[in-house]
Amino acid sequence: MRQVWRLNNNPLSLLAGVVDRKFLKPLRTGIKASLIGRRLSWGMRGLGRASNLVLEGCNWKVGNGKSIVAGRDKWVNGGTPVFSSNVTLRQAKDWKVHHFLLPSGEGWNLAEINSSFEFSDARRILSMELPSSNAEDFLYWKYHISGKLSVKSAYAILVLGDSSDYGLNSESVFYKSLWSMKILPKWKMFIWKLLHNGIATNANLGRRGVQLSTVCDECNAGDEDLQHLFQFCKFAQDVWRSGSLAIHSNFNEAMSFQEWNNRVFRGQSTSSSAMHNCIKSGLDQISILHQHPSPYLRFFHPPEVDPIVPPCFSRIILSGIEDGNPTTIIVSDGSWFKSSKIAGMGWYLDRQQVPSDRILGGAQPGLTSSALHSEVLACLLSLRWASQAGFDRVTIFTDSLRLVDLLRSMEITDINLIWTLAEIQRIGKTFLWCCINKVDRQRVHQAHKLAKAASTLCLSFCNLP
Repeated sequence: MRQVWRLNNNPLSLLAGVVDRKFLKPLRTGIKASLIGRRLSWGMRGLGRASNLVLEGCNWKVGNGKSIVAGRDKWVNGGTPVFSSNVTLRQAKDWKVHHFLLPSGEGWNLAEINSSFEFSDARRILSMELPSSNAEDFLYWKYHISGKLSVKSAYAILVLGDSSDYGLNSESVFYKSLWSMKILPKWKMFIWKLLHNGIATNANLGRRGVQLSTVCDECNAGDEDLQHLFQFCKFAQDVWRSGSLAIHSNFNEAMSFQEWNNRVFRGQSTSSSAMHNCIKSGLDQISILHQHPSPYLRFFHPPEVDPIVPPCFSRIILSGIEDGNPTTIIVSDGSWFKSSKIAGMGWYLDRQQVPSDRILGGAQPGLTSSALHSEVLACLLSLRWASQAGFDRVTIFTDSLRLVDLLRSMEITDINLIWTLAEIQRIGKTFLWCCINKVDRQRVHQAHKLAKAASTLCLSFCNLP
């Protein structure tokens, strides 16, 4: 899978050209590699299978929308949007995402989207970012925030995909403890196989095509799977009962092996008496907390403290050299509601000498995909406002450390914000001096009030000096 991803990122290599001719560029077109009925070498067949596996873990990132089929491809938060009932299949079958962009290509066609898709999907589409230039659509790896495939994430998806029926999830702490235990490697491997249903029981061998009887060879009382082997086999029952804990392993045949293990060894029981005891204990703790509400509840909501770092470590200089000349300070902030995806962006000129009834700055409502997206968009709008106002030396104040980190590092990125971050970088380089500073939340309080009014009251204005 890693080799396939490398070939996709280096299309001019000789091997990439051969693979593209064989399989029609699956990671560029979104079409799976066809393997049935073709005479392919084992190596080429392996690359084709790997391409299909990678393709299953990819989503489309919207650029100009010309490569994405709106009703077939996964391009809205990892899924395909649902058309509204008034749209016929004959109409929608050939629609590309480009059909829902404005003719200028710089925004979504609000009327077309609202009339073509269900309300919830229309909201999700309108909250997605778009590039300011004619960028191509591309596929990205959906299991990493950067959109780039990593061996760790690919391996995790393959493992979890094979073991989803056994309740395995990201129990990284358990596996770290397992591999660090000072026991023989064969016992570590046995536990790992047990958790992933990799024990060579008769049921597993039969499921993999081995011609044999799946009945337990020891007791002939049932199919030999993990649950039978460790719980219900007569030999297993005798072993559990003869131990120091005297465990009865066959008290509930409808219970899975994992649930049985949790109840026996972790004490997780769901009997009525146990539930009564838990409720009584919780009520007792609540009554104790109610008796002392003030001093004992503060630890639930500790005060937010900004990291203590020098100023130069919480800012990004997009252009220019610091020479001591005065700069224009613009304060920006965003507001966002998760349920509706409604956002508001606000910004204002700091230390402005204008009448109190006129704010130099602006506010704009909109839809964004996350709270961070609203912060990033507020920064972009404030830079555009500064450019229109004719300022050549600007400093943006924001309370988002994540925004500063994304702009400062070439390795850290967010696939959901790459177009907006690229536009911030581009506009920032047009100033003689442009710097984005992380400040505390109280410093951006007035900008947050503007953003809140934009998101709740649809406040929208733009006042230039």
